[in-house]
Amino acid sequence: MKLTTRNGEIDLPLDFSLTIERANPLLSDQGDASVPVTLPSSPRNLAALGHIERIDRAKAYPDKAEAILEVGPIRKRGQIVIDTAHRRDGIVAAFAVDSGDLYAKAKAKTLKQILDEYDGGKGYRQSFDGNMDIAYDAMESVYLDTDRDADYVLFPVAVSPYEEEQGGAKVKKYQYNNAVVQGCLISGGTVYEDGELVAVPDLYGLAPFLKLSRLVDILFECLGYTMADSCLWRYHYAQMAIVHNCSDCLCNPSVTLYYKDLVPSCTFGEFLTWLADKFMVRPVVDSESLTVRVVSMEDMLWQGPDADISGLVEGDWTVQPVPTRRVVLTPNNSLEGTEPAAETFDKLMEKYGNYGFINEAEFHSIGLPDSDIRGGLKLRKASGQFYMVQPDPNNPTRQTAKLLGTNHFRYDRANSEETEEHSPADVMPLMVVGSKGETTPYIGERSHAHTSYNGSTADEKQDIIVVQYVRSAATGPSYPVYRTTGTTQRYVVNANGTSYFDFSIGLVPYDLYDFCWRKYNTLLLNAAPHLKGRVRYTVGQLLGADMTRLKHAGGQPLLPVSLSATIGAKTGTAEAEFVLAKAFADGVEDQPLNPGSIPYVWTYTTNAENVAERLWQEILADHTPSTDDGVISDELEGYSFTVHYDEQPYPSVPTTPGQTEVIAVAATFTIHYVRHIEYDEGYLPPESHIDMERTIPNQSVNFTFTAVPA
Repeated sequence: MKLTTRNGEIDLPLDFSLTIERANPLLSDQGDASVPVTLPSSPRNLAALGHIERIDRAKAYPDKAEAILEVGPIRKRGQIVIDTAHRRDGIVAAFAVDSGDLYAKAKAKTLKQILDEYDGGKGYRQSFDGNMDIAYDAMESVYLDTDRDADYVLFPVAVSPYEEEQGGAKVKKYQYNNAVVQGCLISGGTVYEDGELVAVPDLYGLAPFLKLSRLVDILFECLGYTMADSCLWRYHYAQMAIVHNCSDCLCNPSVTLYYKDLVPSCTFGEFLTWLADKFMVRPVVDSESLTVRVVSMEDMLWQGPDADISGLVEGDWTVQPVPTRRVVLTPNNSLEGTEPAAETFDKLMEKYGNYGFINEAEFHSIGLPDSDIRGGLKLRKASGQFYMVQPDPNNPTRQTAKLLGTNHFRYDRANSEETEEHSPADVMPLMVVGSKGETTPYIGERSHAHTSYNGSTADEKQDIIVVQYVRSAATGPSYPVYRTTGTTQRYVVNANGTSYFDFSIGLVPYDLYDFCWRKYNTLLLNAAPHLKGRVRYTVGQLLGADMTRLKHAGGQPLLPVSLSATIGAKTGTAEAEFVLAKAFADGVEDQPLNPGSIPYVWTYTTNAENVAERLWQEILADHTPSTDDGVISDELEGYSFTVHYDEQPYPSVPTTPGQTEVIAVAATFTIHYVRHIEYDEGYLPPESHIDMERTIPNQSVNFTFTAVPA
């Protein structure tokens, strides 16, 4: 075993070993690392690690050092993380690899710091050559959807409310970043600050928002990694953006867009924790190739196993029963006006039984003599607000709408012994309605990075706020049409007050549960047991095992939890822990609540089996029936496939029983088969049964959806 730093090789004892502990990154935020060991305090080691044992150092004391671990032909890049150093007693340190390497380098850095350090401290940026006209044209081309390749999008967001006298009463109004007049972005002019009307410079109020997927890609680029694959590139994540309150992103002397002004004031570790708590996604790092994949738990449980470890397991599993648990998702409703109509959706339904949907035109008709909206609980689709429509106490012949609260419910079905709590840090925006019926997210008070007012400080704290966005090609001569619009809801309303898009999900817990948490929660709810045992992994298999893919053992799918093994002078088998990730005959699952006006749900079937059979026949047609030594025959073992969600994978809400819809999506198939070789008499075969597989990309799979009663 060799451990080498930039300053030279580390002296290791002849009997030196490391115990490496690996964890599924979706189930842990600790990263992969060795158990701490004591390195000799040799002159070479003390020098390689910067002489941190000395108290007369002039420079700051490092707590880590980049290093390369070599065990035979296996090579891993990582970090030596130093705990203590003593001139005589040794250096206590651990070796962090992959995710552990990433966390050791960047977990405590802020996003702003990471972006600011890029390019030798010049920062990650977009320059407009000091020209305000070029900067404005770039912003408008993104907003008008003529530039889809930008890292960011623009759409109006409400900020900094103020009060205005109207008819002797004070009326609450909102100001806007990315405000639109006659279909064009406006900037500069005047804004209200602390009740005063203040003149602001050109480009003030233009606020591009980084696409969520691009922000993650850029952060890893700044840290020296290449993104190999990311679930965030695909629907629905691909239509999400991180919004912010900064109004003067472009109001600097060089007219440069600094990306550090567009990101939350959190650390990299806090941001990764937010991704996990919001969407159950995490990065998977290969510290040797310096590549990253961003993976989701739902995809992990959807995909088939990538390896059969049956022959590597020593003895029997220790089966550890666990109590039933459930996922609880708690949104951040700290922004004024975002309080939900009840603690959970279930409790709202316990009280009211059912509800109906109303669009903006129907909402505004409530109280009019010819309104056909009747009483009861109604969800205002565009704003995500629940109202009780009831007789107007001042005119019982007409209706009035009483606001109960938003649909920002806590997801908690109260159906297990224990809970697994997830409280994502992002602040839920309030959807507010403009003068023409358009809806925009309200995200709080505006902040400033480059300007100040009456001594206000720049670079104020920025919360994480995420919305999804949609582009519209609609036009209109007499009103501003929002070409790009942001929302947390499923329904989007343009500046004419008409709904023109229906997302398959909203960014509220009850919608995100179906998209991000359902399969994982079903494992917890069915008390899927943990299995512990020993697996004869080689050093290469231990360090190279994909902890984000299921494994097979004895025909059962296993979800990796952790691996621990000693390598070096005392190399041994790995201690492994898995979750038995299968469906149980008496299994249970959270049933969707669908008491609204559309009492149908989708069931679906796929033609994946037919596609796999066709591919198998093509493989059979290609195989060679014999060799000089014997006869070959191939036997199908099974198949797996991975769907590429480059488009919407599910149809919109069903409206009639028996309704069908077919959606074709691209997929990669892996055909698993066994090759049997019947050798000629007298020839001693090295192996007569060989496990084979063939991977075939770009195959079309049909999902046939059928509406059935809920």
